Amino acid sequence: MYQPPEKLKKGWAIHQKAYNDLLEYVIKTRPIPENGHTETSNGTMPPILPQSPINQFSPSIQEGFTPKLLISVGYVFAPFRDTSLTADAHLPQIQQHVFEPRVNSSTGDYLSADTIPLIALTKNAPNYISLVIEWTANKFPIGGHTYESSYAFQADYNLDADDNDVVDAEMSDAPPPPGIHTQIDKVFYTYKNSYFIKDVNQQPVAETELITRIPSGLIVLDKNGKIIDETNREGLIWFLQGPIFANRPSNYISGKSSPNREEPIVPIQPDNYIYPGAELDT
Repeated sequence: MYQPPEKLKKGWAIHQKAYNDLLEYVIKTRPIPENGHTETSNGTMPPILPQSPINQFSPSIQEGFTPKLLISVGYVFAPFRDTSLTADAHLPQIQQHVFEPRVNSSTGDYLSADTIPLIALTKNAPNYISLVIEWTANKFPIGGHTYESSYAFQADYNLDADDNDVVDAEMSDAPPPPGIHTQIDKVFYTYKNSYFIKDVNQQPVAETELITRIPSGLIVLDKNGKIIDETNREGLIWFLQGPIFANRPSNYISGKSSPNREEPIVPIQPDNYIYPGAELDT
């Protein structure tokens, strides 16, 4: 930065006044700009700093008497199927699409709503934030042989009956062809909905076949609604920093119903669940 000279204190009065007036003008208007500054009709303007990009799903906490959580706009990439196009579900028809989560419930406002949706936080307690993803199960038989109006894999056999080899019979005119057939259905999952919710219990709700819960963050507030130990940010632990790529693995189940168990098997809730940052939950 340029430093202007000092004012004259000696010399002819007319010269001293003219010099000091010019110096005062220079100090006020700075016609010689600093590095990056620009001279305009409104004076010297500082450089425009580039805006820092906001990461998707970044949290902002409104502390105070009624603390609230604001989550910046973000998106979930997930497989999608338009059920209005066809009654059947074929895996090759599934495409990857981008979706925007809601807030507070499956029917809540989207993150980009004109009225910013907020999640109310509980004071003097931990707040566990989760992203819930709901799925639609699509079942379609796989295989190459007609079997009871469905499809199945045909398996060759070579059995021994009364010391005589049993071989595959000749193909009959009516399906299914003789032999051993294994009917298999593939269950694959497509996106239905997603939304952020808050829990005050460390143990998350048990997942089901059609619901996935992604832990998103832990916010611990004191009795005044402020983040505890804000200097070290121990009261704000956040896991999301960008888009979510969601996919639920497919299941293969027997096409035959069985009284022994329900398929697909329901996920088992773990006995002990240690949430990251759970040491703050006292």
